[in-house]
Amino acid sequence: MKIKDVFSPLFFFVLGTAFLAISLWVWFSNGKNAKAIKAKYKLGGMILSLSFFATTGCEPVITCYDPVPEEYVIIQKNIEDSIFLGDTISVIVMSFGYPNFSYSLSDSTVTKVIQEGMLTTKNNNAHEFSFVIDKDLKYTGKVKFEVFGELTTEIKKTKLIHYGIFMLYAPKN
Repeated sequence: MKIKDVFSPLFFFVLGTAFLAISLWVWFSNGKNAKAIKAKYKLGGMILSLSFFATTGCEPVITCYDPVPEEYVIIQKNIEDSIFLGDTISVIVMSFGYPNFSYSLSDSTVTKVIQEGMLTTKNNNAHEFSFVIDKDLKYTGKVKFEVFGELTTEIKKTKLIHYGIFMLYAPKN
């Protein structure tokens, strides 16, 4: 526990009690005692000035405006659908602050990257991207899918903006 957490409430309690006592002094003098009124104004001003210290550092920080939304990603293949080797996965990215995007497919424990690459635009739409899951992969099962915002056209995994886990199956014959 910090010292200010103990003394700050105690200090304001003492100031409040003093303010209450001076307010009673003003009331009993019917507001005719100039010293009492002057002391009440000074103490009230001190309490208002020092209340700034009691209200700073609150978590969470409350603002008067809506923050800029984070990148929003929609995968156009329902996760509950069966994802097969060779499928084309479409991704829509809205409100993005990165010029390029990469993806990564890894096993569910993220110990082995199965496939990764840059997302390519689909139909010349700046928000729609797609990639094809390689049909020659030797992996099936639970897969972690991640989308990263990139500043260049190289895969550096700059900022993770979306991830999901789905099942990857071998194609039906």
